Amino acid sequence: MPTEALSSFQDRVLRLLAVNQSEESHLAGGASIALREGALRGTDGLDYFHDKSEFVQAAFRKDAETLTAAGISLDVRLQSPGFIRAVASEPRSSASVDSGQTKIEWVYDSAWRFLPIQPHPVAGFVLHPVDVAINKVLACVGRDEARDMLDLVFFNQTHLPLGSMVWAAVAKDQGWTPEGIIDVLGRKRLGPDEIQRLKLIEPASIYQLKQDWLVALAEAKAFVSYAPKETVGCLFYDPPKARFFQPKEGEFQASVVHAASRGGVIPIIGDTAPMADELPQHATWRTYKLT
Repeated sequence: MPTEALSSFQDRVLRLLAVNQSEESHLAGGASIALREGALRGTDGLDYFHDKSEFVQAAFRKDAETLTAAGISLDVRLQSPGFIRAVASEPRSSASVDSGQTKIEWVYDSAWRFLPIQPHPVAGFVLHPVDVAINKVLACVGRDEARDMLDLVFFNQTHLPLGSMVWAAVAKDQGWTPEGIIDVLGRKRLGPDEIQRLKLIEPASIYQLKQDWLVALAEAKAFVSYAPKETVGCLFYDPPKARFFQPKEGEFQASVVHAASRGGVIPIIGDTAPMADELPQHATWRTYKLT
């Protein structure tokens, strides 16, 4: 599987570390987005999430041994309980300016999610794109980074409308309301300088990106205004199409409300086939009965 959105060195590191990954220690963040078909940008680093804080140190030691054995050096830049940041580098004789170095982070993140971790042929295990998208919403409200807005435009067009992401995001951070998130997102701005600093796969029109963002935001604001309040913090599942979607006003009775849980679960409707490619080895299932 090609990883054209990653540098050749990032691709090498990703493949080396894949054997160390599991459902409890997996790739997330920008690199997991870069692995998706149609990804808009590359990334400055690889982010590995861990379900427990104590897993971080153990994972770092194991990954460091793997990289060192392959002739790759690690320079630890920041270390605290549940978080390690390092820079991986090739030997100077073989490193190139563009591909011979990458940041790697080992991070504790809550196991509270909507879907199970996915096996991946290149990365080992990755956070499900639906959970990556919802995490991106919370990242975007917490910092001013053009890459977050670009990623939300990508997910809005390929995986899940922004309104559904916002509606579900409060399950992962109950300090927010959907209305509060929409308010903060509405004050975000995309500038040409910020876009130029991103590792875009193809040149992007700042005008088109702004238009895509404004349309997504307007639709999200409308959805938040009419979505049933008792479903806040949940996703909506379309049984016939076996996918998550954003119901229009008056269409909620045709959907199944899917809540987050520890480790995430795959929705099953009676004996309906599960979502395509959602079959990790030890996945947990939740069966719904339609009324």
